[in-house]
Amino acid sequence: MISKEQVLKSAGLAKIKLTQAEEDKFSKELSGIIAYVDELKKVDTRGVEPVAHAIGLEDAFRKDSKEPNIHIPQGRELLNQAPKTKDGYVVVPRILADL
Repeated sequence: MISKEQVLKSAGLAKIKLTQAEEDKFSKELSGIIAYVDELKKVDTRGVEPVAHAIGLEDAFRKDSKEPNIHIPQGRELLNQAPKTKDGYVVVPRILADL
């Protein structure tokens, strides 16, 4: 169980003031979270591949390329609407200084 002293130490590190009721509440809630994590540690995950996302999303972006992306149907039309272009790219003002 997470003690009130541990809750107060964590609150102090986060610069949060807690009431007595909050100390009791967070001690119980944090203890519950730790208990749940301990339960998860018991699950046999051998043979299960790690995933970054639960629904298996895949990268939908095109490959990075030096070529202008004007092969899409609206590409040329979009470039024609830009105030300034160069070599198939939209020219924008510099916002970062050289380091």
